[in-house]
Amino acid sequence: MQTERTMLVSLLLMPLLGCATGMKMTAEDLRDLGPGEGLVLGSVRIEGGMDILGRTSWELVVNKYRENTWGNTYSDYTIEAARDGDEVVFLTKMPAGRYSFERPVQSGLSSAELLIGVPFEIQAGKTVYVGRILIQFPPGLIDALTEVNVQVEDDRQATMDRAASEYGVALSDVVTDLRNVGPRLVSLSP
Repeated sequence: MQTERTMLVSLLLMPLLGCATGMKMTAEDLRDLGPGEGLVLGSVRIEGGMDILGRTSWELVVNKYRENTWGNTYSDYTIEAARDGDEVVFLTKMPAGRYSFERPVQSGLSSAELLIGVPFEIQAGKTVYVGRILIQFPPGLIDALTEVNVQVEDDRQATMDRAASEYGVALSDVVTDLRNVGPRLVSLSP
């Protein structure tokens, strides 16, 4: 029964996240930047709150800036993090341009989605440190009116050290692009 449920959730997520590239890459994936590519370095941590269905996994969706995209559900990149789990460090090769951490999405029989809109810009030939994205739910059940605190914290050296250890890649020419946001309301979709 659990396997059937997992397959159903995966099938339902494919249109939303199917075209997305995972943000945890291998050292081989990160080698040899092309002339129009750079790296993004950061981490995500999700804390607090409870889901009536017991779910803890979230996919943080990252999109490249596009004109006139209202209502689109595309996903360029995603990073998975678990509520009250370990902080997830990511190092990802991306084409130069403007991006945004758009929304964490929690899937299942009902889906929760939180619009956060944390922008950053990838610069060709550079590593851009975007900070620790901290998403904090208050204690108790998450519902449509739950206020969520979203912060971008600076923990650059520790993140660089962890990334070098986890990915086996020496980081040089690192620039910082921290953008802060404030409390948000979580939006639940059927």
